[in-house]
Amino acid sequence: YPAAPQRFSCFGFDDVNAALAAMRFIHASTPPTELYLRVYQLESRQLPRRSELRPPVRSSPCDCGFVGNQDDEDENFLAIARAMEEIVDDRVDCYWLIRCFVNQFKHKFGDSIPHL
Repeated sequence: YPAAPQRFSCFGFDDVNAALAAMRFIHASTPPTELYLRVYQLESRQLPRRSELRPPVRSSPCDCGFVGNQDDEDENFLAIARAMEEIVDDRVDCYWLIRCFVNQFKHKFGDSIPHL
């Protein structure tokens, strides 16, 4: 039984990945961290229009300044994704942990983010 949610999760992740590729938001050489960002944006209904799409800002791994606008939110997500990618090998598990961490962080500290 425990394998069933993992299989479903993997299929769901692959379906979203295929949809993003079909919409040309990602391609074969898209870094995993950017893939996780686009999947998260699609799931949270924040995926920008194709014409507004810019590559995410790539800052140093130590630059974790949590501030307010969408570019900063994307960079915060990518910083968390880079750290999680160092810890977790499986891409589905990695995305799930990133998503849970980001959602929990927003829920707990959302009002304080500009002050952190």
